[in-house]
Amino acid sequence: MSDSTEQPKGDAKGIAVDESLILELNFVPQWARKPASEVTFDGPARRERPRMDRRDSRDRNRRPDRRPDKRSDRRPDRAPRPPRAGEADPRNDYRPQREERPRQFEREQVEMPPVRIRFLPDQSKLSAVTRKIHATRRAFPIADLANLVLGAPDACYVKIESGRGKDAIPIYQCKVCRTVSLDHQHAMSHATEAHLSDYFDKEDTEREAPNGVFVCVARCGVTGALLGPPNHHNYEKRIKEVHQARCPGMPLAQYRDRIQTVREPEAIEKWKEESRRTTVYKLKQPPPDSEAVEMDLAAACHHFVTEIAESLVVKTRTASVPLPVARQIDDPKLRLACQVTWRRENRFPQSMVMALRAAFSHMHLHVFRAGENMHFVTAVEPAPLNPEHTVENIRQVLDFLGAHAGAKRAELVEGLQPGADKEAAAAILAPLGWLTERGHLIEFFDGSLSVPLPPRKGKRAEA
Repeated sequence: MSDSTEQPKGDAKGIAVDESLILELNFVPQWARKPASEVTFDGPARRERPRMDRRDSRDRNRRPDRRPDKRSDRRPDRAPRPPRAGEADPRNDYRPQREERPRQFEREQVEMPPVRIRFLPDQSKLSAVTRKIHATRRAFPIADLANLVLGAPDACYVKIESGRGKDAIPIYQCKVCRTVSLDHQHAMSHATEAHLSDYFDKEDTEREAPNGVFVCVARCGVTGALLGPPNHHNYEKRIKEVHQARCPGMPLAQYRDRIQTVREPEAIEKWKEESRRTTVYKLKQPPPDSEAVEMDLAAACHHFVTEIAESLVVKTRTASVPLPVARQIDDPKLRLACQVTWRRENRFPQSMVMALRAAFSHMHLHVFRAGENMHFVTAVEPAPLNPEHTVENIRQVLDFLGAHAGAKRAELVEGLQPGADKEAAAAILAPLGWLTERGHLIEFFDGSLSVPLPPRKGKRAEA
């Protein structure tokens, strides 16, 4: 998101747009900005089926090229057979009996945790937006800016805060990838699975294939990994290795229930070939005055949990998580809380709007209200000007825009001098630059113009 190494590019409004900036201040609907394959907290976007009006459906069934009903081919002198006992009369109802389906589906109930979740803007990315507002001197709606920030994964983060008093629960956050969890054991399992390779070197060696007669081989029902024959001496050890490395969040008893038995000769031969390759782990930085010791996966995981993982997980009450990381949270309770908050923010980004208003005020921008409850931000503080204290050309502009709020430049020229040529139009529009720089005139993001109203007692100026 740097702004000094790339050349700006002009948009349709003549605003310099930084190619490296995700937020282009392009206020189109959020569904039109996001790619179809983007994954949010609610999972992949679903394709909605188009709705069809009932009248259109009936008209379509009356098309002349519709395939004729088989009933029309019957002989007119032949009556349909009478209904049998317990059967619907075919003369009255030819529709097949449909099986009744429950209206509601049973879903897994997950309890909401006592945490507060807010979506906030990233200050480093927000500074680029601030520079753009300063450069354009236009007024932008804060609610639309909030939607733009929420639509850019790298421009905002998620702040998770635990409750206070009896509702206070600890939050465990990984220092490396910043993911969070409400369970300490779950956080330790994540650190082992995600960061074991950061501290251990993995080496593959070959040995002789297992000898003996094997009629079946066990296979992991979760990952598909071959575990070996149940009568092999390394079977139990292999189960624990795969469970701890690939499915640490699943109870071992539940993992054993997912194991499958395969009797195909191809699977047995594949296991023998895989058994020839043995993987050993060595510490990248062994203790001083000692050599790196070779370990199997179980020993490496045990060493990591007891000696390293505790230093990677921090216990806190407040955690800041980047939005891409928050989308991958494994904790079911936190994931549900993020989903609920995300849906509420997409309906109306209340927490993001409040955060943007505070951030813009800190960055020397000015927030004002226009209309009923629309808040805008601009680089120039609105300053009402009495038209009677100005020269003639400025007074005409202020009087016209005061009576026609929201008019654009072409409408201003046509209202003051219909049919004006290019030179006359330039003379009419000449005072706009000075009026906008002084705050006597507000130019909005879409090019509409308005004069600020005198402020009420104890309130800021309104448009």
